[in-house]
Amino acid sequence: VEEETLQFLEKLNRLNWGISIHSHKTKFGPEEFGKVPLRELMNEWIIKSKLNKYIDLQNNLKFYDSIDDKVKGIKYANPTVFVDDLYKVFKISDFPKTVKGYLFKDPTRKIENVTNISSFMEIKID
Repeated sequence: VEEETLQFLEKLNRLNWGISIHSHKTKFGPEEFGKVPLRELMNEWIIKSKLNKYIDLQNNLKFYDSIDDKVKGIKYANPTVFVDDLYKVFKISDFPKTVKGYLFKDPTRKIENVTNISSFMEIKID
């Protein structure tokens, strides 16, 4: 994880913003690669990357089996801001219009009401 990302998360903590992760990673990778437990690996990566200092993994790490379920989860969580690197998340018609969206590191795609960013530090928070 980039140092500026950790700095951004620290800023969110100081402002008492809640932080959650919504992922539609499948439980296991393709069988041809040995059914790797992707969700387990993601948990381990979060801990090693020190993100767990900022995110309550028990309550704020959400896994979904499909991208549609992920968008429903985002809608239910009702965040102020949502960042994703997947263009199609923001294109799903159920993506909540009240959420400020940021598309991470995909500058070629343009979506109405979604801001393209290359760094978390570009996100404006008060």
